[in-house]
Amino acid sequence: MLAHAVRDEQRAIGTAEFVERFVDVPRFLSYCRDCPAYGRTWACPEFDFDPLAVWRSRRWFHVITRTIAFTGERPGEGLGPDELRSRVMALFTAEKRRLRHRVVVLRASHPGSIPLLAGACELCERCSRLDGRSCVHPGQLIHSIESIGGDVVGLVRELFGIEMGWSDGSHLPDAYHLTVGLLSDEPAL
Repeated sequence: MLAHAVRDEQRAIGTAEFVERFVDVPRFLSYCRDCPAYGRTWACPEFDFDPLAVWRSRRWFHVITRTIAFTGERPGEGLGPDELRSRVMALFTAEKRRLRHRVVVLRASHPGSIPLLAGACELCERCSRLDGRSCVHPGQLIHSIESIGGDVVGLVRELFGIEMGWSDGSHLPDAYHLTVGLLSDEPAL
């Protein structure tokens, strides 16, 4: 495993302001089309609903950004690209599961709220969408912020003062950031 520390920060923003500043459905739909998960899970576009209607359905967006900061002097040094990618993906998977649990617990304690996750749905090994069937876990299906048009990079930069870091495939940034949230009519959680 890669030595790391985890820190969460949380902010709330009115959804009207969020939509104005950080939502661009056509732009993010075009990014989604380039993703290998596009159209392969029920959490990914194309949708049979208007993403803007989701944003506009609640008054507040409570955003949680999890920073995964690498603690070694040169994280990933000595690992080949495949091993580095494997370890980073295992770390992401574990942290995404923890964040999923957190927003599911928040949803349960704030009736009527809508959770949003980071990245693609990972509930099933093979999504029923590939077989033309309805979602097997419709009550657990959670869309990502990006899949309904949210600009996570801009949001994290402007609300948290964080510049996202990316890997070149052989070197890691100082930290990665996973962002989730909860749409709610409550101004505070």
